[in-house]
Order: sequence, then C-alpha cells, then structure tokens
Amino acid sequence: MNKSGINRENAESFVKRLILGLAILGIVFMAGIVITVSWFSVFVSDDYWYAQDAGVKGVSLLENFVLSCKYAAWVYMTHQGTYFSEFFGVFFTPVTHGGFPMLRFWMVLNSALVFATLLWFINTFLDGIGKIPLYVKTLVMAGVVFAMTQYESFAEIYEWWVGASVYTFPFSLMLISATAFMMANRENAKGNKWVIISCVSGFCAVGASLAITGTACYLLLSLFIYYSVKNGKVSKSNMIMFGVSFIGALINAVAPGNFVRQSSEGELDILKSLGDTFNVWWSNVNWLFGHDERTNYLAVFILFVICGFLVADKMTANAKAWIISGLFAIFSPFAVIFPVTTGYNVPWMPPRCVFVGLFAFIYSSANLGIMLGVAMNKGINKENRKAVLVLLVFICVLANALSGFNVKSYKAYRQVAQLYRHEFQDHYNETRAMIEDFSNHQGEDIVVDVALNPDGIENYYSFFLLEEADGRINQGVAWAYGLNSITNIREE
Repeated sequence: MNKSGINRENAESFVKRLILGLAILGIVFMAGIVITVSWFSVFVSDDYWYAQDAGVKGVSLLENFVLSCKYAAWVYMTHQGTYFSEFFGVFFTPVTHGGFPMLRFWMVLNSALVFATLLWFINTFLDGIGKIPLYVKTLVMAGVVFAMTQYESFAEIYEWWVGASVYTFPFSLMLISATAFMMANRENAKGNKWVIISCVSGFCAVGASLAITGTACYLLLSLFIYYSVKNGKVSKSNMIMFGVSFIGALINAVAPGNFVRQSSEGELDILKSLGDTFNVWWSNVNWLFGHDERTNYLAVFILFVICGFLVADKMTANAKAWIISGLFAIFSPFAVIFPVTTGYNVPWMPPRCVFVGLFAFIYSSANLGIMLGVAMNKGINKENRKAVLVLLVFICVLANALSGFNVKSYKAYRQVAQLYRHEFQDHYNETRAMIEDFSNHQGEDIVVDVALNPDGIENYYSFFLLEEADGRINQGVAWAYGLNSITNIREE
C-alpha cells in the first residue's frame, strides 16, 4: 500500500473516532441535562390526591400493599384500566413514603432508566440487522436521543411522580420487553431467561396508559412479524411473549373504568375518533417535517439515511422480513393516538402522550431511514457511492440550516440557561422548605402564595395549588401534612 493509501486510511479512522466521540458526548450531555432537571422535581397535584384516595399514610408495608391493590382495583372499575401503574404509583408514592429524598431518588432513576433502556433497545435492534460499526451505532443513538429530548422538554414525563408512574416507568418496561424479545431470538440465546423478562416487563408495561399499551403491543407485533417471516414459521416463545402482553392489553382495554371515564368526556363516536386520530397524526407529521421552524427532524431523518448508506455492506437482516415489518411499523403512531383521542374525545394529545407518540414516530422513521440508506447504496455503482454520500451529508446540513431550528431552540440549551439562572434550584429549595414546614402547622388553616398551574416555569413542572381550599388538590395537600385547610392567594 502506498503512502497516500495509508494517509487516507488514517484520515478515515480519525473521522470515525471523531464521530464516535462527539456522538457519545452528545448523548451524555442531552441525557445528563434531563436527569439533572429531574433532580429538582417537586410534588405536584395528583401526587397528593392519588395518595389520599388510596389512604397510604402511616401504614405498615403489608397494609400499604393491600391498600394499593384496593386502589388499583377501584380505579380499574371507575376510571381506567391501568392495573400496574395505579398500584405502582401509590405503593411507592414518595408523598407518604420518604418525602423529598425519596422523590429525588425515584425521579432520577425514572429519567436515567428511560435513556438506559432506549440505548439498550437501539443497540440490540442494530445488532439484529447487521454487524454495524460502533461509530454508526452511536450516531443513530445520538439522532434518536436528540429527537426525543430537544423538541419538547416533557416535564410531565420527567418531573411529575404520577406522570412517571403512569407513563415513564411503563415506557421503560416496554423497551425492556421489546429488547428481551429480540435477545430471546438471538441464535445463541439459551434457556427461557429472556422470554420470562419480556413477559413480565411487557405485562406490567401494558397495564399503564393506553397510549403505552397500544405502542407496546404494536412494537412487539412488529418484532413478531419480523422473526416469523425471517424464520418461515411462528415461534412458540414469540407467541408466548407477544401473547402475554396482548392479554394484559385486553385486560386494560376492557376495564369498566375506561367506559365510565369515556362517557364523562362525551358520547363515544368511533368515526369522529378515527378522524381525530388522523388529524393528530398529520399535525405531528407537520410538527416534525413541516416548514414552520418548529423542528429539524428532516435533517435527523436524513442522518438515519446516511447511517444506512454507510453500513449497507454489513447488513445481515432478512431483507423480506425487514421490509415487511418496517412498513408495518410506520403505522405505529396510530396505535398511540387512537386510544388517546377516543378516551379524551378530543382532537389533540397532552404532552405526556405526545412523548409516547414521538417515540413511535422516531423508531419507525429511523428504521425506514436506515432501510432507504441501504437500498440507495446497493442501487448505486460502487464508484459513485462516495459522491452520493457527500451529497447526502450536504443535504442533511442544508436541511438543518433551512429549518430555522438552531441551537437556541434546543431544550438542552434553554434548560442549561435556566439551571445557570437557578430557576429550577430556587423553586425546588423554596418549595421543599415550604412543604416540609407544613408539618409544623398540623390542624391549622394555612394560606400560601404559589403558582396556579404546573407550567409556571418553562420546561419544568412546578408545584401549584388552586385558590379554593376545598379543591381536590388543596385537600390532598392538607391531608398529607395534617392541615385543617390550605388556601392559595395567588390571583394569576
């Protein structure tokens, strides 16, 4: 090999190491900001009246278990079918079990678990479709983490105990179930360890918000289709893993409480719900790919295409199975949106549901982008591939520049600035001091001046109270700390 060849190899090796290093730093930074902000989580609204309704205060471990089971059963019959998350949420509630130190533990664990399971899922998926170099893996991971964190801060997901117990912890369990499903299908998989893990985590995951339930079942079904087509037969273990989660989803979906709650939102109209589902899907497509400067996801999508282009010769996935399951996965956002629009009877989704829907959009489109990149590489003459790669990189950079979504738009940038200004820290310290002082005023009527809504601070979920002492939230706070009543004098 001549000197120019050696220099070229050294340059390529340097570029790959640079990409790897930058991608890892990006992932650590983006995830780290979310975890840091979750460190300053405070108690918010539902945290109190969930615990009050369950009556889990000053009880033994066994009594706590029994009361949590009774509460989950009551919710199942009167409000919704979230059999796992309602139990989990009150059994471990920091309101009555550990206070602020335990809330901090749970919320940091919650946010860290999201990223740990997400990266594990991506790594296992990529291992299953090819012998992909580490620098490309981390590039895909960075693209997914970027899209999951920089367009919306999702305070309801990362800084709210009830939001975490109903959405985020089950979300992580869903990813564990799907990853274990893939691990169980590896050629060197032995025993039933991964099957058991997938079944247990999947059954718990689908016992949460129906947005999670629909996503989990659709994700597992996509994997089930892939391996069935790839192997030319239906695996018994795959049937068991998917079947357990599907049965759990049915238990959730047929809960009498779902119908009680839905009837309170208005008359059930499936045609209207289908129309609302399409409208929400289309609004999310415009949010991600539109030209109104809200996101730069088109550039991220092209990044996934580039990743597929780079590893086309390293792919080992069954092409037919990958294409069929990949096309099926494209419709996964509908499995998130339809239960929400039907349950709430509205043509929109709250941010906590948008988080789940965003994941469905990203994992399905990232998979599609990689497939397109592989197809482009294989359809182009070898001598033209470098030119096409350069063109793809140029288009990616141009799409990002034209999106208008710059660094100052990134949630990480905004949250770092807020951390620098001590917005989160000050609210946490002031709120904790105020709340912990409530115990010194048992039996008294307390008057406070706090926010009237949880969005008092941008990119954060704030402590808030209603004006009226007889409001459900105020009563929950009074119950938790033994107050006679608590009133908020804030007017706006």
